[in-house]
Amino acid sequence: MDRLADGLPGGLVRYGMTCERISQDGDRVTATFGDGSSATGDLLIGADGHHSIVRRHLWGDGAVRPATFGTWQGLSPIDVDLTGTHRHYMITGREGACGLMPAGDGLLQWWFDVRWSPADPRPASPLSGLRRRFGHWAAPVPEVLAAATDDDLEFFGHHWNKVRRVWGDGRITLVGDAAHTMPPTLDASSRKRPRPPCSPASATASAPPRREATRRSLRRRRTHAFQTRTASPGYSRTNPVSS
Repeated sequence: MDRLADGLPGGLVRYGMTCERISQDGDRVTATFGDGSSATGDLLIGADGHHSIVRRHLWGDGAVRPATFGTWQGLSPIDVDLTGTHRHYMITGREGACGLMPAGDGLLQWWFDVRWSPADPRPASPLSGLRRRFGHWAAPVPEVLAAATDDDLEFFGHHWNKVRRVWGDGRITLVGDAAHTMPPTLDASSRKRPRPPCSPASATASAPPRREATRRSLRRRRTHAFQTRTASPGYSRTNPVSS
């Protein structure tokens, strides 16, 4: 956050502010904060995430619902071959899913998706549970779990909301998770490019040879950049925990 704010005029970003009320008239919109101060402008963009106050003002309570799974994750100095590469593994099986992604400087970002409900109690030793659940999976999953510690772990219970056809009102609008809360397995919006108003089949059939060759090349690059593995030969490639 500090790096992003460095390029902005001083005093433009205010930290530690809690928005409590929002009001608008025909010309201006005002946000009132917990300390009694307020800010008024032409437009208010609610980029305040899953617990959005701005969304609550627009849609009321109850718009966000829990998903069926959550994620245990960590960022650790894990000494496995994958840590020094540019490969990213997503491994799926009956017990859940595991993601492994090198983060540079000898660090590995790792996560495990498991079934979850908000009513579930927090385990006394989450890492022991993960080792029992995933420790028999293919390498390097057992090695990652053996090197991790409970202090590395954070838990995120995932949520979602139905995206509405209109998510703004007057001079107030939403962006990001405030507008479309969803698990990371569904969040592909930033990786998709606009498509022309035609079907993929007709686009491929009419594409010039050079354009189609470029598409094949890009597909091959994506295949090398993102590797999907299964936990063992008998396991499905689909992710059962997100159903």
